[in-house]
Amino acid sequence: MKSPRIKKTLTACGLIALSIGLLPANAPAQTTRERGHGPYLLVTPRGEVMVRLLRRDGDMVWMDRRMDSGEWVETGVPTQRILDLKAPRPREFVRADEIISNDQIPEVIDELRRLVARLRSFRDLPGIPVHEALMLQASLNERRGFWREALNTYQEILDQPGETADHLLIQYRAGICLWHLEEFEKALAFLLINPVPEEELNLWSEVMFARADCLAQVERHREAVDAFLPMVVFHPFAQTNEARALSAIIPSFIALGDWDAAMKSFEALQADYPDAPETTAANELLAQYSSEVAAEEVFDINE
Repeated sequence: MKSPRIKKTLTACGLIALSIGLLPANAPAQTTRERGHGPYLLVTPRGEVMVRLLRRDGDMVWMDRRMDSGEWVETGVPTQRILDLKAPRPREFVRADEIISNDQIPEVIDELRRLVARLRSFRDLPGIPVHEALMLQASLNERRGFWREALNTYQEILDQPGETADHLLIQYRAGICLWHLEEFEKALAFLLINPVPEEELNLWSEVMFARADCLAQVERHREAVDAFLPMVVFHPFAQTNEARALSAIIPSFIALGDWDAAMKSFEALQADYPDAPETTAANELLAQYSSEVAAEEVFDINE
């Protein structure tokens, strides 16, 4: 038989358990300890509040909300009520901006990967910098010539539902990576997307040269010529476009049997870029076709 004291204790415990059981499932938990990811300034239709992200449950985001007392109260917010999540530029991004030599890239990329891993479940929320972190990661891999790694990151972004504002840029960058990997047919699926924006001439030049070279590599020489010529005609001095396009177009003219165009391209190179490596490369190529070059020169004299 239980003593009255034990009975009293068991009754008290039962009442406590009952009271806990009656609490709603989303009862706030209070703590002074900072946990989760953040802080972020959460913007909702009802105003702004400082929060730390805890976990994702479908269309509900659980977060700690900072109270005026300094305590953090756990609460759930539907994703449709999240207008923005504001925070200072991540230190990982600042580190990436400050890179001086390629030796620093692996460490920064590891930091960016960890940032992406922490925030991946929140990536679709406005203000969460997963997209920017992936773009930085891909850019750094391009910078050090890790084309496959960069391509994989661009492909991950392209595989996400919906389109970002820089969707076209990502497609072009994926195509440029494939061009460097000499996967020319696959590269053209991205590089042939038109029109190529001319607001950023460096990107335009990269895309047009990669496109033209890929076309030449898969022996679509007439299309290659049509892709090289705008570099010479419209933006000859961006990224040495004129010199490299005039040199690279010669093999396509040779493949088409257009020796007049091939020789005129070479003559333009010699006249305007006599010491350029592109002129040297073109000269070495034409040296392999001495009889055809001589016949074209005789034809020009007779003309």
